[in-house]
Amino acid sequence: MHISKTTKRGVYLLSAAILLGITFGHPISAFLASEGAIIGDLRLMQAQASLAVLQRAVGVDQDSAKTDPAPSAAAVGR
Repeated sequence: MHISKTTKRGVYLLSAAILLGITFGHPISAFLASEGAIIGDLRLMQAQASLAVLQRAVGVDQDSAKTDPAPSAAAVGR
């Protein structure tokens, strides 16, 4: 039985992709999770800043409008 060169290359590439996925899969997913937490924190800070600007524009009393900041997603995950 003759196996074509394309099939052999496909098998080699597939096995290499599986090996790389097994070897580097966890570090990459951990990196993406930490980056996601950082982006979430930045979005939270942006929302808090926007809320402060809106409250100032409307004239809301700053002392009555203060709330505890939400915990950081990166700090919660640690």
